[in-house]
Amino acid sequence: MNKIAFSLLLNLGLIGILSAQPFLDASFGSGGFTEGFGLNTGSASNSVLVQEDGKILQAGEFLNPTIEAAVVVRTMPDGTLDNTFGTAGKFVFDFGGTSTRATCMALLPDGKILVGGQNENQVFVMRLLPNGQIDNSFGGVNHYYLTNFASFTLNLKQIMVQSDGKIVLAGSVFNSVDWDVYTQRIDSSGASSDITYGAGGIYQIAQNLDQELISAKMDDMNRTLVYFAYDTITTIPYKTNYFVGRIKTDGSLDNTFGNAGFYRDALLNGNTRQYGEMVLTPDEKILITGSHYNASGNFDAFICQITQNGFLDNTFNATGRLLIDYAGGHEEGFNLSLQSDGQIILGGGYDNASNDYYFLARFSPTGVPDLSFGPSGRFLVNITSQSDVANALAFQQDGKFLFSGFNINTSMMGYPTMMLARFILDEDFSVNDVQNMDATFQFYPNPASEQIIITSSETFTLQVISLEGKLISEYSVQGNHIVDVSHLSPGVYILKSRDNNAWTRKLIKR
Repeated sequence: MNKIAFSLLLNLGLIGILSAQPFLDASFGSGGFTEGFGLNTGSASNSVLVQEDGKILQAGEFLNPTIEAAVVVRTMPDGTLDNTFGTAGKFVFDFGGTSTRATCMALLPDGKILVGGQNENQVFVMRLLPNGQIDNSFGGVNHYYLTNFASFTLNLKQIMVQSDGKIVLAGSVFNSVDWDVYTQRIDSSGASSDITYGAGGIYQIAQNLDQELISAKMDDMNRTLVYFAYDTITTIPYKTNYFVGRIKTDGSLDNTFGNAGFYRDALLNGNTRQYGEMVLTPDEKILITGSHYNASGNFDAFICQITQNGFLDNTFNATGRLLIDYAGGHEEGFNLSLQSDGQIILGGGYDNASNDYYFLARFSPTGVPDLSFGPSGRFLVNITSQSDVANALAFQQDGKFLFSGFNINTSMMGYPTMMLARFILDEDFSVNDVQNMDATFQFYPNPASEQIIITSSETFTLQVISLEGKLISEYSVQGNHIVDVSHLSPGVYILKSRDNNAWTRKLIKR
């Protein structure tokens, strides 16, 4: 919003009324989202990336038809399948008769795509050509890299690429007693483990109790940051502390980071270890999110900021930590993304006595909640009217926001269905829009599928107009009024007052 418009808002006293309410981008897919992608029931996305040309990659899993297979799907910028990729927009891979899934991806400068995942107790890495076909020049005889640690169970959370092309993997390994965090480096060709890294190509953080990797990122010096949870009590309920460690490029712990290589947050604890995320800010500070199990027995989502040196950053929310607690429910932090202006988008779970939701919230770079971002500073995600779950979030270059994961499709016996949605987070009101807005009029929900409820203290004639300028319908409105919009095709419409005090609003029909 420009400075003139903001000044007008101050003069009109509309700051508390005007909201940066996110809404589904009706130009994407079918009414803002697309699902299924031609896969059988039982599909989910675990990772999402946006290519430079705007095409969107998702990596995940699906039942094919009775075994679990890894899949990479590419869509066009408008959400439709890219049929030039793989076979009918999809690349499918399995080891035959076993459970295989893709968990992470990385884009290479030449447009090739690294795909990582797991097959039972093994981890695999393969490389795809830009057209979605397997790159036969990568890996060994089978054209993929496959690893295990003495038959211990492994999982893979993150695949990262150094500036020299070497590939670093990060995940957790079950050593027959408990879980440890590990990183591994393989050469750029995928032919072998890099034995110059750690011990035979592997660095393993071995502690006495369970630890599980939540997220990993590589900084601009090719050092690997690992964010993990660590059980300090073995009895239920678990007490889990959160740790961030830094690993040098030779595969050894960086003892100059934090306290002997680690930042430990003993004040934040919970028992949902597998959820959360870490992101690096442009100035290389570290943001983490997760779930805090408070003294009342409820979960609060949190965001914590750590300095480059591994200590709590008190410039963030004055304490370095921010707890997110919405009245009447539990909150858990799942995903973090950064807008181009540094604002922080938190995605998480919220449940109260009757319903479970996914929510989005926005905060300034210093941890101040953006109370204009949806009602009370949060937006409850309801894309498909099913249970929507985001495993990955991403920004496009135009600032639009991708929500990738799955929904629990009740019409498919409760199987998950892979889903990709796109949101517009900020509506850019022009000066004329602001001048003509009537503070006595409000409507909800937006987007809407069946009806909208209008509240107004005045009587006026409401017009529903298409983007082409065609008048669809008119209504006389006073007080609370329900308008049926189920007959409208999915898309964007204009709500307009026909009276002297004319104004317009945007309606998203899904």
